[in-house]
Amino acid sequence: MQAVNPAAGSPAPVYFPTRRGAEWAAAEYDDERYLHVCVKTPDWTHLLHWLGVAEFHVRLDQAIARQDAVSLLGWYGEWDEVNPQAQKPHERYRIFTLIREKPRLVCAPDAAFALVVDSHSKTYYLEYDRNTSGLQQIANSKTPGYAALAAGRLHTRHFETTAESFTVLHFSPSPTRRDLLRKSIASKEGASLHRFAAFTDWTPELALTGAIFYPADSDDPQPLVRLPKGGAT
Repeated sequence: MQAVNPAAGSPAPVYFPTRRGAEWAAAEYDDERYLHVCVKTPDWTHLLHWLGVAEFHVRLDQAIARQDAVSLLGWYGEWDEVNPQAQKPHERYRIFTLIREKPRLVCAPDAAFALVVDSHSKTYYLEYDRNTSGLQQIANSKTPGYAALAAGRLHTRHFETTAESFTVLHFSPSPTRRDLLRKSIASKEGASLHRFAAFTDWTPELALTGAIFYPADSDDPQPLVRLPKGGAT
C-alpha cells in the first residue's frame, strides 16, 4: 500500500488483475467477460471504498450460494469496460451513463447487478457509503441521475429484466448514518427508487430475505426479494 490507515492496523496486500492475467482467465474459464475487467492500478485514495464494494460482492455470492430460489443474472463493477480504447467514460465503461451533455447529467453507480426469482428479474444499483462525503452532497449528486435513468428506462441498457424499473441500494457503515441518509434523500426526485441498509446487516444469512432495507419515507424495513408466493420485489 502507498498509504497506511492508522485506524485499520497493519496494511495488507491488495490484489488486482493485469491484462495478461485477465486474458488467461478468459481462456482458462471460457468466459470472455474477463476481457472487460479493469486492469488499471487502483488509486490508493479510493482503495478502501473499492474493497468495500468487493466485500459486498463476496457476501452477495455467498448469500446466493446458500439457497436455490434466487440466482444472479449478472454483475458489473464501476470500472467494467465495454470499449477499452474509448476515451470518454460513457463510451468506455459499461454502467457509466451519460444522460445529457448540457447541462451535464450522468449516472455513475458503484456497481450494478440483477437477480432472478422464478421468471421475474430485476436490476439493482449499488451506492457504497463510507461516511466520507456529506449527506446533502450524496443526495444532491446521486438522485438526479437515477431519476433520469428511470424516466428514460435507460437501465435496460445494462440488463434485460422483467421489472419495469430498478432499485438503488445504499449501504452505510451504521444504522444511524443509514437513517440520516434516508432523511436527506426522502424529499428528492425519485426517492421511491432508493432503499437503505447498514452494511453491518449485509450478511449471507440476511442479504436476500432479511428485512434490512428501509425506504426513504418509511420506518418499515423490507427484504431485498420476496420468495414465492410473493415473487421478487
